Amino acid sequence: MQYEGFLEQVNQKDTVFLMDLAWHLHRYFYAFRHMHARVNGTLQPIGHVHGVLRELMNIKRSYPNAAIVFCEDGVPTWRKEIEPEYKAGRPALEYDIWQDVDGLLSLCCTVSDVYVAGRSDLEADDVMFSLAKRLEEDTSRADIFIFSGDNDLLQAVTDRVSVVRKLSRSGEMDYYDPPRVQEKYHGVEPQSLPIFRAIVGDKSDNLEGLYRFPRKLASRICGAVEQLSDIPDLNMEGLTPAMRKHLDSLRANMDIVTRNYELMRLRVETSIGITRICGEDKALECLEKLRIRSLPDYFEITIA
Repeated sequence: MQYEGFLEQVNQKDTVFLMDLAWHLHRYFYAFRHMHARVNGTLQPIGHVHGVLRELMNIKRSYPNAAIVFCEDGVPTWRKEIEPEYKAGRPALEYDIWQDVDGLLSLCCTVSDVYVAGRSDLEADDVMFSLAKRLEEDTSRADIFIFSGDNDLLQAVTDRVSVVRKLSRSGEMDYYDPPRVQEKYHGVEPQSLPIFRAIVGDKSDNLEGLYRFPRKLASRICGAVEQLSDIPDLNMEGLTPAMRKHLDSLRANMDIVTRNYELMRLRVETSIGITRICGEDKALECLEKLRIRSLPDYFEITIA
């Protein structure tokens, strides 16, 4: 499906959820690590599949007129070309959760208004950011929620785009809007976060910032510049000698900060594939593995 066809359907919706599939799978793999099923004589984890399915049901219960888009990771080689150690050091799972994804998505796509989006050379962050920004521009009514725990996506937050961390069964939502982003980052506005985080670093992506750079000073710098290239000519008054030394260090290490910025700044990409996976056999296999015998009526699948 082309974006234009997807947009036509989304225009009828009140809400759009852009789901970080990898984040949800990892989150629930650990949250429900005790859940297993015996498959071909071997105990296999099923908590990650159960968790994503439960999250889908929570959304449909609280937002029945929502469109839901599961965003998949590709392999963005350009980031590795800039920094070979990008995201290095993340612990590997003892179980290959991706072997269950086709069945899970096939089951989810039996629900109307559920889609899968991705591009082979983009991370899920890139996909969610791009879709959020394009939908914000091209739709007039839908609230857009990016459902992810990745702080990179906070740069997408606006009055219409929020980043959700948690949604309860009762519909209560833990989310970031512009005031909460500014509260978390010492007054930094969402669109300036790539500059702020390029200076102070991001351990989750294995990107080192400047050594012990004061976060409040980084915040002041973000408020004083419109773009990264303004920093070398920045003249700030009222700095202590220690703060002045940090600012001089920043100017001397703009190569590190520029590298971090290029890795952290998300861009609006086009030509993102949006589809509905149709695989009833795989969906039924997923149900069997989960030992599910009944589903809400909005799942358009017949369980034998």
